[in-house]
Amino acid sequence: MSKDISYFAVFDGHGFAGLEASNLANQSITNYLIENSAKLSTLTDPKDMTKFMTTMCLKVQSIFKETKNCDYTLSGTCAVMVLIINTMCWVANLGDSRAVIGNTDKDGTTSALEISIDHKPFRKEENERIVKAGGKIEKSLVDDREVGPLRVWKADEDVPGIAITRSLGDLIAHKIGVIAEPEVTWKELDNDDKFIVIGSDGVWDVMSSAEAVGFILQCGSMEEAAQKMVAECRERWDLLNEIKRKQTQIYLDAQESDKKKQQEKMNQLEKNIVCDDITVVVAFLQALE
Repeated sequence: MSKDISYFAVFDGHGFAGLEASNLANQSITNYLIENSAKLSTLTDPKDMTKFMTTMCLKVQSIFKETKNCDYTLSGTCAVMVLIINTMCWVANLGDSRAVIGNTDKDGTTSALEISIDHKPFRKEENERIVKAGGKIEKSLVDDREVGPLRVWKADEDVPGIAITRSLGDLIAHKIGVIAEPEVTWKELDNDDKFIVIGSDGVWDVMSSAEAVGFILQCGSMEEAAQKMVAECRERWDLLNEIKRKQTQIYLDAQESDKKKQQEKMNQLEKNIVCDDITVVVAFLQALE
């Protein structure tokens, strides 16, 4: 691409073919940006950039529909894409990955500016679109109990059950209101903007945007910032899972005297112990200083 254009992205796949979905989206979008880099470098109006990014994502979604060598019926990917053209930062987002700017002003005050917007079913406009298209928004049911976040379902089937309202792939979900049109945001960068951190939801489920910015500033080494952040998030997931184990054991000790049944329930818990995918990109904005 042009020397005046920088591009960073995180693709967070989900479903049985999540890896293939994220790879397909990554390659397709990279190719599109390279092929259209001359046009891209001329775009300065938000309406024009939104149209460009929307057209790009819809073309990539058509690739998912036409692909025959992989089944994307119940698999897809989130995508958060950051383009820096001269001093303008453009963000196109689909799903619940996130981009955050770490900012430090001349007085040394640090702040975290979220420059993408998560696409969750509890957002009013997202919820209304799903319902209007024939879907429903509910939590998962386990032993007749609602658990976890709100998810998108077909009205008459227990699929697809995804916790996002925009994505690439997810062919069944796209029949009930999930869309591939990105939400495009922008900011003109200045010397107070020190870096951009982009992460999958496995980061933001255990670390707030403000924590992430503070953590990166304390790392000291630019080269190690992303790696250290991934390690920190993994430790937090492990800690949360250990807390779940201990809480469940305390409950079972008080409610279930049969040791065999206790063990069966602990085994069932282990099947539901998770650590979400953790992907981090940190782009330092040294050229602005």
